This record gives sequence, C-alpha cells and structure tokens, in this order.
Amino acid sequence: MKKSDDYHMNVGGASMILLLVVFALTVFAALSVRASFHEMKLAEKTRDAVQEYYTMDKAATEKLAAIKKAYYDYYGSEHYEPFTFDGAKVYSAGSGISYIYVEYQVKSAVSDKSLNVTLRFSKEPEPKIMQWALSEGEHGDYGKGNGGDIWNGDIIIED
Repeated sequence: MKKSDDYHMNVGGASMILLLVVFALTVFAALSVRASFHEMKLAEKTRDAVQEYYTMDKAATEKLAAIKKAYYDYYGSEHYEPFTFDGAKVYSAGSGISYIYVEYQVKSAVSDKSLNVTLRFSKEPEPKIMQWALSEGEHGDYGKGNGGDIWNGDIIIED
C-alpha cells in the first residue's frame, strides 16, 4: 500500500476568520469603553448642574422666607416709608389694587449662572411668584453662541 502525502491540513481560512472576529470584538470593546467614558462625563456634568441649581434654589427659598416675614412685619405695623429689603429691588405697580413687586437674584458660587426671582405682593396671604428662572450671566449671555441673535422688536420693511 502506498502512503498518500496528498493530505494537507487547511488552517489558513479558519485562522483568518478567527483573526477577523477577534479584531471586530476588540474594536467594539474599545468603542464601548469610549462611549461609557463619555456617558460618565455627561452624568457628572449633569450632577454638577443639578447640585448647583438646588444650591441656588435653597438660597432663593431662604431669601423668599425672609422677604415674606419682613413684608408682613412691615404691613403689620405703622409705617411711613415704602417697604425695602436689602439685596432686592422693590417697586409698586398696579391700577386699582396696588401691588408691590420684589425682584432679587441668587448667583452661583461656581459659574456665571443666577436664579432670578420676581414676587408680587398684594392683600393676599401669600405672594405670587411671577418669575423663578435660571439664567446664564446677569441677563443671559447670548454672545457665546447659546442663543444667537435676539429680535429686539423692531419691524424692518425692506423694499
């Protein structure tokens, strides 16, 4: 009987498929790690923004309580000067029923954001909160590309 030397083990195709599978899994693993890293950074940024807001919200609520107490103490006694409060702008408005508006701002300690609050006092037992809004900078900073050009109310008709 004759020995056959025709048989050769064919490992080239299986090795190539194995290499391609390992390469694809490596690429997907790297992309997954990168996506996880960016998600972690986004979560940290969101956490910091929420903490910053609630810190300002707490300070604004404490100031609201102090203003309410001062307002009701002021109107519970005789007074000759108009109502004032340190750190707040107070002005009168209204026709028929007089309203007193109190505006104040709580600035963030870590960024240029602020919480702007406007209250309206009248003869009701509680003030009405007209505004409780977060803004960037003192009046919002639209020059940084986060708002674009703002319409100033002028109507321009071109021929």
